[in-house]
Amino acid sequence: MTLSLGASLLLACSSGADTANADITAPGAHTWTPGTTATVSVDLPAVEAALSDLLLSVRELNAAPVLAGYQAAMADADDTCPAYYEQDGNTFWYATCQAESGAEYDGYAFFTRYEQYDLFGDGTAWDADVLSASADITEADGDRLHVGGTAYLGESVIKEDVRGWISVVAGAFMGSGPDVSESWIGDGATPTLTSYAIRYELYDLNLLYLYGSIGLEGDLTAASFGPLFIYTQMAGVYPCAEEPAGSVSLRDPSGTWMDVVFDLDPETLELAEGRACDGCARVTVEGDEVGEICIDGSSMVDWTDAPW
Repeated sequence: MTLSLGASLLLACSSGADTANADITAPGAHTWTPGTTATVSVDLPAVEAALSDLLLSVRELNAAPVLAGYQAAMADADDTCPAYYEQDGNTFWYATCQAESGAEYDGYAFFTRYEQYDLFGDGTAWDADVLSASADITEADGDRLHVGGTAYLGESVIKEDVRGWISVVAGAFMGSGPDVSESWIGDGATPTLTSYAIRYELYDLNLLYLYGSIGLEGDLTAASFGPLFIYTQMAGVYPCAEEPAGSVSLRDPSGTWMDVVFDLDPETLELAEGRACDGCARVTVEGDEVGEICIDGSSMVDWTDAPW
């Protein structure tokens, strides 16, 4: 991501010389003058702390709350509201109605449950729940759910002693029910995030891969993973306990975008020359290095049974 600096250029055009001179002789505070250089100030300690907190909780940003909220909301439906169609495991409804329970359904939704299905065409069988919807649901007790996009969650036994999980959330989501209010959709969110995890049971080795973007609040207002991934440290496989491979772009409250590039090459998993496995990354704005931050990314792969 690059930073887009706003500039306002005042162009005055008048038949009266005095009027024209009045317009251009006193540049305003927002007038760009050729030859000047913008100075960008980045609060690196605040960015470091905010990114550390984000990576500590990033596995929570998965599709499970959306799917749980949807199942709870559909429990108040009846045979006629919303009227739905089912074929080959696919359920579809389109309605604006009120069920006998008092629940209200407005919009549409496709829901599919896959069992041992080759989702990605690579021969790997997955169990997955997939929801695509543009729907507002008010449950019988008044709790609400909004789904405007796609959410799916899958799990697979890739091969003996190797398990995989995938979560995709793309769109706008909000929910107030007990199943979701304490999750990331409780206050509403608009992520476009793919999270992919693998566990190699035999070696006690985990992988977490992130790609996409999310909106945030506080010292960071957005993050875009480009992609970013990390394994559990293991000799001959992954050299660093704390440090992810790849990059993440971050936006601060002033609107400044910065690129955080870690020292491990995503292709070779080799360190950049002169760098160490220390969780530190270079921070640049529009290609200019503004400093360094250091994080501990090991929490991203700190799980045993499942990542979420």
